[in-house]
Amino acid sequence: LPTQKRGAHIVLVDAVGVIPALFVSAVVAYAFSGNEDIKWRWVLGIVSIPVGIMAVARRHVPESPRYFLANGEVSKAQEILERVAETNKVPLPPGRLAPLRKSSSTDRLNPSEDPRPRSAAPAA
Repeated sequence: LPTQKRGAHIVLVDAVGVIPALFVSAVVAYAFSGNEDIKWRWVLGIVSIPVGIMAVARRHVPESPRYFLANGEVSKAQEILERVAETNKVPLPPGRLAPLRKSSSTDRLNPSEDPRPRSAAPAA
């Protein structure tokens, strides 16, 4: 997906999948409400269709390169970035990927403990 619209597309995919599925499930549940034992199977089958479509569509979304970098799998992260760049028809920026450093709770400082000087607010 293009980087400028990636967030909007992901939200749109969720909305297109979830909202109609909820609506269809409510309509189907109302239409098949009754006392017969077989009707719950129809409801379950029909409302499972959007879920199946979303499961198939999800397989086309690549894994997160950041996840692979965090686990030291640089080659997998590079492979995904190359595929995304090819899909978007843009070159990868120069440089090499490096595994992310595992952070621990001692690596994080409270803002009050940060030794870096704070910049003063610009005068109005």
